[in-house]
Amino acid sequence: MLIAAAMMLASPQAAAPSQPDPGEMIVQLYMEYRDVPLGWSLGFKGIQDGAFVFVMTRDFDLSPDVSDLEPIHEIRDLFCTDPDLKALVDDGTMKVRVEALNKYRGETAIEDEVGELTSCAA
Repeated sequence: MLIAAAMMLASPQAAAPSQPDPGEMIVQLYMEYRDVPLGWSLGFKGIQDGAFVFVMTRDFDLSPDVSDLEPIHEIRDLFCTDPDLKALVDDGTMKVRVEALNKYRGETAIEDEVGELTSCAA
């Protein structure tokens, strides 16, 4: 599935309406195949200023023991462990930004631009 998403991302042509959105495919991959902390979910906001923008929703009321995890680390782990996505990030074809939507004590707050991934280099 990632190879198909990577091929679509690398293609200079826009995806046809019948093709799945690459951002949504990456979200689906994260939610289905990753060890996602309880109360966390990933959404795709769209492409802004040439960067794929993802939103990590974190419910600290449901899972307070993972409050030290950062969304950019989850995104880095997702993109930099898959060879196809890693190649797209490292060669500059794909920039990734993550924002967070945090729930704590029943209140929800948005953190814009929690992090940007422009390279998988350490």
